[in-house]
Amino acid sequence: MSVARIRDSVKKSLKNVIRAFNKFTGRHERQVRGEMLKIALEIKEESLEVAPMEFGPLRDSAYADIEERKNGPVVRVGYTADYAPFVHEMPETNNFTTPGTGPKFLEKVVTEGRREILNKLRGELKF
Repeated sequence: MSVARIRDSVKKSLKNVIRAFNKFTGRHERQVRGEMLKIALEIKEESLEVAPMEFGPLRDSAYADIEERKNGPVVRVGYTADYAPFVHEMPETNNFTTPGTGPKFLEKVVTEGRREILNKLRGELKF
């Protein structure tokens, strides 16, 4: 076999390896994005359970989404009601109308579930 044929064969093999790797990487990235969105939705749902509810607009304004950025996907979980930051930062001593609800309703869910969130992501990142 000539050097030129060997070189062409190696190039073709490398192209096939790169193509397979890119296909695998793309599939893996989609899985990770899917898991990130799933976790964001879980955080939203759990925060709804502890978000104060006198009339309902605060809870109705909850959202969870994923956005593609230059450095990779970013999930966002929050509340769009104008007064959401005010309620979130209220002192614990405030008398909330619904038992089991109160301030820091989003922060508590993320803080208390931090280890579980990281473990889920770690599990998705394994090949």
